[in-house]
Amino acid sequence: MPQDLPPTKATVLISGEGSNLQALIDAAPLMPHLTIVRVISNKAGANGLNRAKAVSIPTAYHNLISGKYYAVGEKDPAVKAAAREKYDADLAKKVLADEPDILTIAEHYVISEVDRGDPIVIRKIQCQTPETLDELKTRIHSQEHELILEGTQLAISDLWKKRSKSEELS
Repeated sequence: MPQDLPPTKATVLISGEGSNLQALIDAAPLMPHLTIVRVISNKAGANGLNRAKAVSIPTAYHNLISGKYYAVGEKDPAVKAAAREKYDADLAKKVLADEPDILTIAEHYVISEVDRGDPIVIRKIQCQTPETLDELKTRIHSQEHELILEGTQLAISDLWKKRSKSEELS
């Protein structure tokens, strides 16, 4: 992985185990330019928060229900849509407060619609028979951990190329 990139701050969004976050943490020696400035989860009990705290990365919890964006059991689609819009706007404020250079939630570029950005990296995983569900999950996680590193590195490289071009045009 290239070592000559400028310092790059990342905010990481998680919702569960945080194994992709752990892959980034473990890759720190290979990506010394990357600093994870905060991990934000929509689940208070997400193990990824523990992973972040274990290496002194600040964490935050941001949730639709506990944040009182709408009540448990809300059925009105208009209320839920408005609440989601406010929730997303508040999440964006939290992220922007970190002044990150990149945001990682999945391996695609982030746009206003959650999980809808252009893919950064894609990898096909061949089905194998016979294979148990646990074996498949293990293979998927292994590929995911490689992809998170590859995608993060590509996003950082792309970011600094674009910033460099923009400075040249100014």
